[in-house]
Amino acid sequence: MLSTHKFPASHRWFIAVGLVAILSCDQTPLFADSQQKMDLGAITSVTVFPGVANVERTVALPQGEKGPRRLLLGPLPTAVRDRSIKVATTSDIEVLSVQVKRSSGDPVEPKRVADLRKRVEEAQQALQALVRKDVTLQALQQRYEGLVPGKPGPETNRALTLQAWQGMVDLIMKGIDVASSQRLELVPQLRSARELLDQLTRELAEATAGSERSIATIEVKVFDQLGVGGVFRILYQVPGATWSPAYEVEVESGNKNLDLRSYADVRQWTGEDWPAVPISFSTSLPESGAEPGTLAALKIERPRYLPPEPVMSPRVALQRKAKSDFDRGLPAKAENPREVLSRGRNRIQPKVWEGIAAGDSTGLYFAYEDKRIAPIEDRGFLSVFEAIHAEAVPSGGSARLLYALNRSPYNSDHRCLPELEEAIFRRIKMPLEGDDPLLAGPVAVFSDGDYLGLALIDRTVAPGEDLTIDLGILDQVVVTRTTEDSEEARGLLSRSLQYRTDTRLRFENFGTTAESFEVLERIPISADESVSIRVDRGLTDPDPEELDPADGILRWRISVDPGQSKELRLVWTMQIPKDKILQRREAPERKGEK
Repeated sequence: MLSTHKFPASHRWFIAVGLVAILSCDQTPLFADSQQKMDLGAITSVTVFPGVANVERTVALPQGEKGPRRLLLGPLPTAVRDRSIKVATTSDIEVLSVQVKRSSGDPVEPKRVADLRKRVEEAQQALQALVRKDVTLQALQQRYEGLVPGKPGPETNRALTLQAWQGMVDLIMKGIDVASSQRLELVPQLRSARELLDQLTRELAEATAGSERSIATIEVKVFDQLGVGGVFRILYQVPGATWSPAYEVEVESGNKNLDLRSYADVRQWTGEDWPAVPISFSTSLPESGAEPGTLAALKIERPRYLPPEPVMSPRVALQRKAKSDFDRGLPAKAENPREVLSRGRNRIQPKVWEGIAAGDSTGLYFAYEDKRIAPIEDRGFLSVFEAIHAEAVPSGGSARLLYALNRSPYNSDHRCLPELEEAIFRRIKMPLEGDDPLLAGPVAVFSDGDYLGLALIDRTVAPGEDLTIDLGILDQVVVTRTTEDSEEARGLLSRSLQYRTDTRLRFENFGTTAESFEVLERIPISADESVSIRVDRGLTDPDPEELDPADGILRWRISVDPGQSKELRLVWTMQIPKDKILQRREAPERKGEK
C-alpha cells in the first residue's frame, strides 16, 4: 500500500532547485556540430551566364556523432542569391534545411585586393622609414648649427681667434655638410614613396568601391544516419559575371582548308577568385535563381497616339528640321531620349539594378550595379559550351578561354560592287558542321600565317548554314568603272522623258592565276506603272543572269585569265511622264543579299 507524505514548504523549494540543477547538467544541443567552424571548401566548376554565374563548391563534413548535424560554408560574397542554392550529398545524409546568414565583418575579397592592401601597407612603412630618417638628419643638422661659437662679449675672457677655434669650426662645417647632403638625397626618395603610396591607395579605393563590410554564410542542417560525415556539392549563384564569343580563323590557301577557333571572353567581378576549374558558358538564363524585374506603375501625361504624318503629294515634299525629331523636337539619333510630357516635364527610364530590362533597338540586356552587359545575339539557340582547358579567372579580371576547334574545307566567293568600290572583295564560305551554332562576334582573320584584320559575324550561324568571312581586297585584279548619263524627250509633243545610263567596267588581272568573281550592279525600281525601266539587251554585253530582278540587283559571273583583261557593258533606260518628279530613295525592304 502506497503512502503519501507532504513535504514542508522549505523542503519543496530545495527539491525544485535540485531538479533544475540536474536538468541543466543533462542538457545536450540539438545539433552536435553547433560549435563547428566555417569551411570554404573548394570551387570545382563554374557556369557563366549573361550577368550571373553559377558556382559549385565541394566541402567535406568530418566524421562525428549520429543524428542532427550542421555544415557551415563560408565566408561567401554577400550578393549570393538565396533562392539559387542547391545541395547534393551522399545517400546516408538527409538535408533538413538550407539557410543563408549574413553578418558584418571583413568582406570576401579577391587575391588582387589582398595583394593591394599588402602593398599599401608596405608603401606606408617605407614612407614612414624615410620620414624618420629625414627627421633624424634635420635634428643632427640643427645640433651642429648650435655648436657654432657666438661673438665675444663681456663674459668672454679673451678675444675669439681663428687659430683657437679652427678645429671646432672644421668639425661643425663638415657635420652640417654631411647632414645637408644626405637630406638632399632623401628628397627624390620621399617624392617617389609618396607618389607610389597615392597610386596604390587610389587603386585600392577603386577595387573596393561599393563593397560592403559584410559576409554571407550558407548553413546546411542535415541528419547523419551513420555519423561518418560525407562530401557535399553546394551550388549557388552570384551576380557580376559575363561572357561574349570571339573567334580566330586561319585560312590555308594551299589546301583550301579553314581552321576556326572559338573563344569565350570572360569577365567577372563577383568578389571570388575562380581557380583553374572547368568553366561552362551558356546563352540562356540560369534555371534557378532567375527573378523577373520590378515593374513600377506608369502614368501617361500626354496623348496616347501621336498625330500621323501628312501625306505627300507628288510635287510637295515634307519639310523637316535637318537634325531634329519631327514629332518631339529631339535630336534625330539621340540615345535614350527623354519623353516630353504635356506639362513640359521630362521623364527618364528608371534605372534597372538587376534582372532583365528593355534596351535600345538591339533587344534585351542585363544590368547590374551600373555595369551594362551587352546581349548575346543567339537567334534563340539555348547553347552551353565548355572550355577545353581550365584557366584561373581572378575577380576584377578577364580571360579568353578556348571552347571549340573546327577544321573544314572552304569555297572562295569573291565579289565586286563597283558602284561602291572599284575593287574585288575576297570572301570565303564554309558550311557549319555539328550541332552547335556559331554565335555572332568578332573574328580575327589570319591567312597563311599573316594577320589580315578583324572581321565580324553579325548574325548567328545555325548548324548546316554557310559561314561567310571577308578577307579584304583581291589586289591583283584592277577594276575600272565609267558611267555616262544622258536625257532626251521622247514621243509626239515631248510627253515623256527618257534617261539613259551607260556603264562600262574593265577588269585587268595582273596576277599569275585565273580569278573568278561575281559582279553586282543595280538599276532603280518603281511601283508606278507609268515609269518604265529596262535593260537594253542590244547594247549590254554580256547579259546578266536575270534581266528583271525584283530587287534591281543585276549579277554576272566573270572569270579573267592571268595577264588578260575583260570588259563588261551595262546600258539601261528609264522613261517617265514629263509631269513626274523623280525622288531617289533606298529600298531596304527589297534589298538583295548584302
